[in-house]
Amino acid sequence: MAFSAGFAAPEQRGAGGKDIRADERSDLYAFGKTLSYMVTGVAPNILPGAPLPASCYNPLLSEELVEIIRRCTEEEPESRYQVAGEVMRDLSRKGSHRKGRRRWDFVRHVEKQICLTDSFMA
Repeated sequence: MAFSAGFAAPEQRGAGGKDIRADERSDLYAFGKTLSYMVTGVAPNILPGAPLPASCYNPLLSEELVEIIRRCTEEEPESRYQVAGEVMRDLSRKGSHRKGRRRWDFVRHVEKQICLTDSFMA
């Protein structure tokens, strides 16, 4: 089975000798790792041990988004979101009008970071 180091769920890597079949929760794990990479610019840790929360790399992230990433990337499939609809629901709810925030503020923030990074690299 092929997978991308750092993005694949533990059950896809055979971590811990677990005999768990990959399913939608494995895809949600990869989504969480990808989302974390998008908002921090830091590739997922491929070394054993607990990774740092996304907020350590980007303190401007909302607590809600950090929690969504954390829940997507739980080591145990039972602790993750069970279906993609749950993630979509929380992303919509967490980014909605609360505490003066506009919907999808984190996306706008990532776009700004990309533009700033591109301007420094040029």
